[in-house]
Amino acid sequence: MWSRVAKLASPAPRKPAAPAQRSPASVTASLNELEAILGDSSSATPGAVAHILAQLLGALKAGAAEAESAGVLPEGLEHLLREGSLGTLVDRVEHEAALREELVRWYGRAIIELDEGWLSHSAVNRPL
Repeated sequence: MWSRVAKLASPAPRKPAAPAQRSPASVTASLNELEAILGDSSSATPGAVAHILAQLLGALKAGAAEAESAGVLPEGLEHLLREGSLGTLVDRVEHEAALREELVRWYGRAIIELDEGWLSHSAVNRPL
């Protein structure tokens, strides 16, 4: 038994950590795809919008994980705040209740999953 404990305690070489996997869709690509779908009223279904919003949240979370170690604002989130994309999305779904409901749900999930830390950024205080 002691040999097993000694073996576990010895500074043996370890496998390097796997590189951080980037989200398949970047924030800007997801936003462009979302705006294209919202521009075409025939393809703007709540399911399609929810799928793209999930991709967007995945890309934001991946960027947040990378930026957290560097102590900076994630690049994707900075793009959302600088370009006012969140307000644009609200304007696009203003007249469609099902899409508006999906977007409000996504905002709630995004706040929770991004750990509410990004709300302290001053650009969030812009009116939508």
